[in-house]
Amino acid sequence: MESNAMFQKQSLSATTSVVEGNASVASKGGEAEVGATPVRNSRSRYRTLLLLLFGTEGIVFLWLLPQDKVTLYRLRSALPFRSSPVVSSSQNPYLSAMKNDPKLGTLLLPTGIGTVVRRVAPKRVRYTLLGYVGNCASCLNVNLKAWQAEAKAHDIGLVLFTTAPPLVAQTFVKGQDLQVPIVCDIQGDLVKQLKALWPGRCYLFDSNWRLVWIDRSPGPQYDPFGDATFRAVLGK
Repeated sequence: MESNAMFQKQSLSATTSVVEGNASVASKGGEAEVGATPVRNSRSRYRTLLLLLFGTEGIVFLWLLPQDKVTLYRLRSALPFRSSPVVSSSQNPYLSAMKNDPKLGTLLLPTGIGTVVRRVAPKRVRYTLLGYVGNCASCLNVNLKAWQAEAKAHDIGLVLFTTAPPLVAQTFVKGQDLQVPIVCDIQGDLVKQLKALWPGRCYLFDSNWRLVWIDRSPGPQYDPFGDATFRAVLGK
């Protein structure tokens, strides 16, 4: 009897020990779970914040896009398809404005900003290509280095003009690794005279400073030397 009683006490003690051990393990697991919860919550909040940030940027971009005619037209030009071969004024927002382009044969006046252009332009060349680079923003989507090489090969002087101040203009030229003169049209007189509607638009003048060709293609990565109308003027 005493032996049975002792066995029951030992069994009870062992069972109690197992229960307490399991409780201890459960307690530690609970503490680990509680510790992991804030980490998961933090990551969730971080992801939510990123989604909100990107969503806000997307909304702002879509709101501003219709107001930026250059970017809008370039995006449309980059699409691999066209809804119609006919280019409408909605597809090219510059069509109506280009109706007021200066006429071929127009003389670059030897006054004001025109005098500056004439003075800095290369001498003893057949033609001078005058290129508008806007405010010298880094987003200018033309290869000016290629223009410079082609102009030299075709005995054409290349002059750039900008609405940026002189320091910004010179920094831009150096950053593009160009060896061409750049004229600062801060008041926008030349921009108005030539109807420089978009950065990258260019104009070809003969040796008497009469306009013989004007760029009418505002698409991205435009190269005048690959334009059939431009090459026709050069006799190429």
